[in-house]
Amino acid sequence: MRRSGLLPVGGGHTVYWEESGTEAGVPALYLHGGPGGTLGTGSYRRKFDLDTVRLGRV
Repeated sequence: MRRSGLLPVGGGHTVYWEESGTEAGVPALYLHGGPGGTLGTGSYRRKFDLDTVRLGRV
């Protein structure tokens, strides 16, 4: 993982985001479940070639 943070979305709520892969890679966005959802250990990253993709997760 390269960067991560919390994005304010109003009403005192935030959404966690993170970025993986290479800075110059093809942009890709991975969206997943609703409030309280988790992706565990990050195995979803294996679905992408992080040498060629700049992956954002929300």
